[in-house]
Amino acid sequence: MCHGSRFRNEKLKRSCFKRYVYLVISCSLLMLFVSRFASASGHTQGQNEQLTQGLMSYQIATINTSSNTHASNNANSHGSAKDGLVQFGEPHAEQTYYALPLSTSVDINVTGMVSRVKVVQTFKNPTNHWINGEYVFPLPENAAVDSLLMHVGGNTIVGIIETKKQAKRTFEAAKAQGKQASLMQRHRSNIFSTDVANLAPQGEMQIEFYYQESLALRDGEYNLHFPMTITPRYQPKQLSEFDKPLPTMRFSAMYQNLFGQSNTASIEHTADQLSKNQLSEYELAEQRLTQHNYAALNQVINPVEINVKLDTGFELASVSSASHNIKPFQQGDAWSISLTEQATPNKDFLLSWTPMAQANVESYLFSQQGQTHVPASNATPAETKVAGVEPHKVTPTSHYQLLMVMPPQELAQAQQISRELILVIDVSGSMSGDSIRQAKQALNYALAGLTPRDRFNIIAFSDRLTQLAVEPLAVNSRNLGLGQQFVASLDANGGTEMAPALKAALTSSHSNGNVGVNADGEHQTKHQANSHKLKQVLFVTDGAVSNEQQLFHIIDTHLDDARLFTIGIGSAPNRYFMQLAALAGKGSYVYISDGQQVSERMAKLLAKLEHPALTDIKVAYQDGQIPDYWPSVIGDLYLGEPLVLSIKTDAQAQSKPLVVSGNINGQFWQRTLATDEPTQAAGLDLLWANQYVNALELTQNRANRQRVEQQIAAIGLKYHLVTSQTSLVAVDVTPVNPDPTNSVDGFVSNLLPAGFDASKQRANQSAKQHAMRLPQTATDSRLWLLIGFCLMSLGLGHVAWQWQRRKVSRTFGQYAAPVALSAAD
Repeated sequence: MCHGSRFRNEKLKRSCFKRYVYLVISCSLLMLFVSRFASASGHTQGQNEQLTQGLMSYQIATINTSSNTHASNNANSHGSAKDGLVQFGEPHAEQTYYALPLSTSVDINVTGMVSRVKVVQTFKNPTNHWINGEYVFPLPENAAVDSLLMHVGGNTIVGIIETKKQAKRTFEAAKAQGKQASLMQRHRSNIFSTDVANLAPQGEMQIEFYYQESLALRDGEYNLHFPMTITPRYQPKQLSEFDKPLPTMRFSAMYQNLFGQSNTASIEHTADQLSKNQLSEYELAEQRLTQHNYAALNQVINPVEINVKLDTGFELASVSSASHNIKPFQQGDAWSISLTEQATPNKDFLLSWTPMAQANVESYLFSQQGQTHVPASNATPAETKVAGVEPHKVTPTSHYQLLMVMPPQELAQAQQISRELILVIDVSGSMSGDSIRQAKQALNYALAGLTPRDRFNIIAFSDRLTQLAVEPLAVNSRNLGLGQQFVASLDANGGTEMAPALKAALTSSHSNGNVGVNADGEHQTKHQANSHKLKQVLFVTDGAVSNEQQLFHIIDTHLDDARLFTIGIGSAPNRYFMQLAALAGKGSYVYISDGQQVSERMAKLLAKLEHPALTDIKVAYQDGQIPDYWPSVIGDLYLGEPLVLSIKTDAQAQSKPLVVSGNINGQFWQRTLATDEPTQAAGLDLLWANQYVNALELTQNRANRQRVEQQIAAIGLKYHLVTSQTSLVAVDVTPVNPDPTNSVDGFVSNLLPAGFDASKQRANQSAKQHAMRLPQTATDSRLWLLIGFCLMSLGLGHVAWQWQRRKVSRTFGQYAAPVALSAAD
């Protein structure tokens, strides 16, 4: 009796276990089926998304040119058309946000090596509401913004420079009083914002500002760029305390970024969290707009007109644009360039010009006497020629110079070097579309340029890191084939965790195994075999991150004898990161915006890598005095690259000869430059001060933070510059809005960059209104969902098994229960 009961007990236990296994397998198969179905209905096969906490409901918005069509729309709708604008708002939120239309005109005047740019942003309000608007936009990474004019109601108000906090208070007070006002702020050296207050119903407001930048002859040509949109930035898991908050970014085109959100913040109170000062980052919460929305208006979204005047002082061999169709017109040595049609602001405007072959020129020197912006009471009769600052005068107390030293010919004649080449490629979601194809082309080109004396490795990163080999490989047909296969297998998905990849590339080491016999017949280790090779890191990315300061610190800490070269990919790369990372890494940089540029740009970059650089560069006057120049830390100078410095001096020192010295492959090199006949230019003090500010921001740490911020504020106030601590604000003294409390907020959307595959960034859209998780440029969500479902199934199966065991215990009484419990416990 007892034996039979135990037998039946064991039989039932085996039956329970089988049911448990069947349940897990069935649930797993069901999850796979659901995953495949979701992929087929809304995603490209193999596409993944990284899902953050928090959900946001949204619905597809449409645009209607009639102001009354949607007057009766539900107030809880996230997207609706009203008064010709796309209207956004959170359910039950008190505030509504309008997507404001904007038109931009850009006039660029190039004189020698200096570019003076006038930008006019026209904000339009086709609604019957008073609107407070905001536009976050990019500018060149070295843009020195110094002037602001507000045109509204037939009046022109000149902007004044104030500390950032005071300017914000001035603007908010004017807004609350119903006065029309504008505020321009800087959030990165290449990210700015314009805020406008009390934009009248059916009215418009023009914000006109000016900036100065320097240009240089690199690889035989001059390049100018005007950025028109921003690649969505990724917020890494760990952020340096010195990476300051970025403003909320909103994107539109086919996809609309509604709200910025941190990784852990709740989405429920988004309407109360839109302040730029409250957000530690911005993520894309994309709102889909139907393709016919703007087509119905028969216009380009936020159109841009660009006109360029080139007065270089020398004859040009060619003028071209790799980004847009242009109409060049020559008048003597000067050129006028315009776009053939209005531009859609979804990629950088690029313009290049090549000088005619001429006698070797060792250097170019431009000079300015006095300062551009000073109080009128201290002004001299001499007026500046800088556009947009007519109310200001110049003072002769200081002199400013812009120096460009051409690269020495000895670089091209020097012997080629052996290298350990580490190729690092960004395969995060922001690199999807054209960018990943261009990046893979660039890597294949770099592999093809390797020689038998080199070694190489490949590192790919998104939110995880993979590499071709544990250590660099010898260059042979087998290893090159493995490298090409590795590159071919790459796809763009995941977040942009750049810090681990950067650190891994700079700190990679070799094992100590023997690799053979050297020329003297001695056995050598891998470390010894590679000790004479110069480590060069090629970093291929769009730079779509917000933790630049953290990355610069990693470079500074782990660089040692390595050299870092950055390759900017895509139609709107983060040039600020690219150029400063290359400077900190004692390397160089190149940009590839189109697949047709890969071979040309990579050939020039590889030529730099194959030849030694001019190192340990020093600049001094002939009598040994050190001039006040920026950047104060001069990186290595490579083949085809000039040395460009902004110098502040006095009347006695400005005509002293300058001596530039350095080393080429261990050999001392020196050049003496005459400075007594410079070319006169305007606005050079702005370039010097802006370089000074950029350098100060890089030195900021916990101990000196307050002091550095005070220094930056003092420079901004003295030179009338928009910096991280100073802003330009303009206020019309006459109140116009009778009830400012009823104003609504609007924003100007940035377009997603051309070639950007937004399908990698968004959740599946199966209905007009559903929940969407905020992406961080995507991860393996389906895999994690499957794993989570399997774990849930295991838990359910365990519960079912325990329940069945208790049932068995009740059925067979004392014989089964003690045996089962003792075995389980």
